[in-house]
Amino acid sequence: MKRSLFWSMIAAVLLMCAARADVAQDLALTRQNAIIRAIERASPAVVNISSTQIKQVRVINNFFDIWGGADPFGVQERRSTSLGSGVIFDAKRGYILTNQHVINDASEILVRAHDGREFTATVVGQDSFYDLAVLKIDGKNLPSAPFGNSDDLKIGEWAIAIGNPFGQLVRDLEPSVTVGVISATNRVVRVGGRTYANLIQTDASVNPGNSCGPLVNAAGEVIGVNTFILTESGGSHGVNFATSINIAKQVVDLLIKDGAVIEPWTGLNYADLTPQLAQELKTSAREGIVVTYVQPDSPASRAGLQKNDVIVEMNGRKVYSQQDALGIIRLIPLRAILSARYERGGKLRQATLTLAEHPRDLSFYGAVVRDRRLGDGVVVQRVEKGSVFDRILNDGDTLVRIGRVDIISVAQLRDIAQMMEPGQKLRLIFRRGGELLQYVFAI
Repeated sequence: MKRSLFWSMIAAVLLMCAARADVAQDLALTRQNAIIRAIERASPAVVNISSTQIKQVRVINNFFDIWGGADPFGVQERRSTSLGSGVIFDAKRGYILTNQHVINDASEILVRAHDGREFTATVVGQDSFYDLAVLKIDGKNLPSAPFGNSDDLKIGEWAIAIGNPFGQLVRDLEPSVTVGVISATNRVVRVGGRTYANLIQTDASVNPGNSCGPLVNAAGEVIGVNTFILTESGGSHGVNFATSINIAKQVVDLLIKDGAVIEPWTGLNYADLTPQLAQELKTSAREGIVVTYVQPDSPASRAGLQKNDVIVEMNGRKVYSQQDALGIIRLIPLRAILSARYERGGKLRQATLTLAEHPRDLSFYGAVVRDRRLGDGVVVQRVEKGSVFDRILNDGDTLVRIGRVDIISVAQLRDIAQMMEPGQKLRLIFRRGGELLQYVFAI
């Protein structure tokens, strides 16, 4: 009996040990979950970016220097620093993806890698419209993070934000990680008068210095670039927006190829569709853009588009605003096709435009202008009959100002044209001979 009890106790102890071993193994497996593996895959490619802007500013010299014969005004060098994150996506070529605002006007860009190495980076290309930039560093054995597919994201799946929110305040270079879920996709958000489209919304906590870093899925693939947060305090409230990686990939390809995103030419000027405009045009559309001008002999005119057409879709994507339309157009290669779905006279129609390069001359609502060889302003080459400026402007006139904005170039005037609203009255200042003249007009 005693012997039987002894062996029973031994068996019980062995079972307890086995159970504890199973629990320990289960805990180890639980710790090594998909999120941890994703972080281990992507985080080595996350870098800290420090950019320095150097500006020369005029200052007033002190009294004693001026008394000693110095110039009353001097020049002083001022430095400011921006911090952010980025992700290496091409180890062989040393390419890094980040936000453009981090390196804007930078004189020096320093990149600190996960393993402690420091590199001086050069700018391959940047685009302020999408707030994206590609940097290049020269280094061996660099890690990289793969790009995923942001078009197949599912609401509720894991989203991991990785970055360096504290920059140089923390001695080690380990990136910080926050985890949340995909709250929404294809978000359209209007911030500061600008509309962002095709955004990923997540509740993963992102703070200002943590922006510019990658948003990663549970497979360790980059699905977005953390771009901005909605906040009242300046800290994270769990509403983070990231530029989708499928948009970023298109921008990256253009930046690597051309150093910039070169907008193709449509020949269209357009404005946001407002409730007032929708009522005036008697359109059933509630969102879209209104064509305000079609340049003769342009892709838009050849496609049959006319003034007051309401465009609601481009290439199958819904158009909400001017900025949204411009975002679609800018990513279409030259000589490629743009399909536009629009409403005219209560009927939906389809137009197909073959996009082209911008001509040297710009038709600014019928005034065909060209850059001056010397100085600011643009020169009128000819004026189209029946246009806004017919019998107002002459060949050879120089446009120098619209409202309070000085006209510098054709490219700048093109941007001004895209910001004009139907019915808005503007004062045009132009030079004829040695005389400055003015004309108040509206489109």
